[in-house]
Amino acid sequence: MRRASSRLAPFIMLAAALWLGGMLWESAETITDLFRTIRPERLATATVLILLSLLTNGLIYALILRHASGVRIPFSRVLRIYFPSQIAKYLPGKVWGIIYPAERMAASVHPLHTWQANVEAIFWSMAQAVMVTVWLISWQWGGGIGLLAGIGTLCALLVPAIRRGWVARTITGITGRLFPGITGRAGTPTGKGSMCLLILLLLDTVLYITAWRNMLPAGSDLGEAWTMASAYLLAWSAGVLVFIVPNGAFVREAGFVAVGTLFGAPRDQLLFYAALARALFMAADIAAALLALAAARIIPATSPTPVPHERSLSERPAISAQEHRPSPPAT
Repeated sequence: MRRASSRLAPFIMLAAALWLGGMLWESAETITDLFRTIRPERLATATVLILLSLLTNGLIYALILRHASGVRIPFSRVLRIYFPSQIAKYLPGKVWGIIYPAERMAASVHPLHTWQANVEAIFWSMAQAVMVTVWLISWQWGGGIGLLAGIGTLCALLVPAIRRGWVARTITGITGRLFPGITGRAGTPTGKGSMCLLILLLLDTVLYITAWRNMLPAGSDLGEAWTMASAYLLAWSAGVLVFIVPNGAFVREAGFVAVGTLFGAPRDQLLFYAALARALFMAADIAAALLALAAARIIPATSPTPVPHERSLSERPAISAQEHRPSPPAT
């Protein structure tokens, strides 16, 4: 099954590339004009904002990992491993981005918990895509009042669901099926820890949309940036689901153009910003990895310590880091 999937990946990438290439050929003149609107200072600002967004994503991952494993791993140590792992996702299969941190932290955290943390972090990124899209649609339909209604409705549903453990129990069921033998403890925290997760998620959303606003020409309104950000988040989700394609190459761009067109954005602009966004996000990934590797040589490592968990999410004992290492889940 895995061998057949790996053989299918080049055909998926080729089909997406040909579809994009045909549209690029038709829109070459307009894209050339858009290229002239680029301002280096705005792209530099966008790159910094993307780096800050990566930092918030790394903190969310670290928070989930600490809660799932029951080990108080220093955030600095997790980030020094998390950022280089983002480079590994450009390799075929994308599982190397999960295998790398699992191997690096195997001495203190069971690899199953590392896999679990990655799955839950992906879940929250997809939830963020839905959240941003719902708010965009609310704004388009009802203006400011519609946006406030959309934000209020989602917060009224999401905050109690996380704080009372409903989301955690649902995730526990999913991860239990993906990783048999794992502890009955969700990585998504409840209580006070849930508010930290929500604050980080909202902060990341603000940074992400602001980064898109800086990618667009000066004078572009917030609605245009929000549309692009929402379309790219949904396209990212589609790229993740196509697990066999390295970092969703061409699939993400094709999805971005398709979704953005549904939102009413011009196709020529979508093609141009699909390529620009890919370049900036890749540059940010590389910069974050280099900074993390440099920090690993400067900042001394500290030993992790156990952290207590709520009894309701600890029905089974945590597995030790010395037990067997798992095989990747079936894709």
